[in-house]
Amino acid sequence: MTMWLLLQPPRQMHIMTELQIDRKTYTRWAKFCSSVCILWCKAQSTPLGGPNKIVEIDEAKFGKRKYHRGRMIEGQWIFGARERNSSKAFFIPVEKRDQNTLVNIIKENILPQSTIISDCWKAYNSLNAEGYTHLTVNHSKNFVDPTTSANTQTIERMWRDARGFIPRFGRKKSNFPGYLAEYQFKRIHDRPEERVHAFLIACKDSI
Repeated sequence: MTMWLLLQPPRQMHIMTELQIDRKTYTRWAKFCSSVCILWCKAQSTPLGGPNKIVEIDEAKFGKRKYHRGRMIEGQWIFGARERNSSKAFFIPVEKRDQNTLVNIIKENILPQSTIISDCWKAYNSLNAEGYTHLTVNHSKNFVDPTTSANTQTIERMWRDARGFIPRFGRKKSNFPGYLAEYQFKRIHDRPEERVHAFLIACKDSI
């Protein structure tokens, strides 16, 4: 059961039918897998960046259109960062995207003297004063800044992958840490045979 959950994207009804299990059993096992992945992420967590390192940052909202129409989206904001030329990344659910919230997360998780690339969201305006080299790209005009070549294409690709992994329906804000931890675990252990072995080790380490 655990191996099936780790090998497949979230397809609850298909998994329950295939394994002939009830919803309660499925939910317990899914929570167990999420808990193990959350503990694994905490154990693996190290700061991103440093001198001569580039880190892309961005926020994304995971949700749905209000009343299934228009551009109003209900859901959960996620702040994310990805170090270039590395597998290192993090995702943190946030309730606010203000300067105090995001800059505090950046200072806790990204080393000084890093080069940080972001869009032009005003919450990032103080990053140069915080000991970072801050480059921006204005997405209303360009995908790549014509002067500095700054872009956030690496983390944008990761957002697309994460959106494909997280369930589209029945999302609860309380479940997002587990969703993101499972995505991180599967992103790092991308080969199925390696993933199962790594998960069993993570289970042992979580005891």
